[in-house]
Amino acid sequence: MDPVIVLSARYGLALLFLSAAVGKFRGLTYFRGNLREYALLPDPFVPIAAVLIPLVELTIAATAVNAATGARAMIAGGALLGVYAFAIGINLLRGRSDIDCGCTGPAARQTLNGWLVLRNIALIAVAACGAAAPATRPLGALDFAVLLLALAGGSVLYAAVNQLTANAPRLDAMDAYMEQP
Repeated sequence: MDPVIVLSARYGLALLFLSAAVGKFRGLTYFRGNLREYALLPDPFVPIAAVLIPLVELTIAATAVNAATGARAMIAGGALLGVYAFAIGINLLRGRSDIDCGCTGPAARQTLNGWLVLRNIALIAVAACGAAAPATRPLGALDFAVLLLALAGGSVLYAAVNQLTANAPRLDAMDAYMEQP
């Protein structure tokens, strides 16, 4: 696969996991509460998991940018995203969509919905691209420009989709209110 695609995937997911880990560590008590609300772990394991999950995210972020460990980091990142999608899906099947996903921290509550599962599946596809072996060719200035644009564009796209997903319930409520006679 073209190295620009592989590097864009690796660096983009490294930024995503770094941001997620920092957010979880900054609001560790809040994140611990999120994990408890998911009701998937026995209560004594929740505090341990609340620390381990962001540590794993930090490890993935740090190793994704290294040529020797990048592919394995993407496999681990894809697996972690799969666990997140599974946890969200289980709670949606239980009818528990009022839980905060724990994705954005306490500043922007985002309740569970099917779009979060689809987002994580799309991110797993990105991780698969990042796990691919990059073709061996020298990278030129244009490649680095494309890489920077891909990272910027991907970050903006992710933020926009995340914001739309977070605001969907509010927009639905506003729609229902506006349609009342």
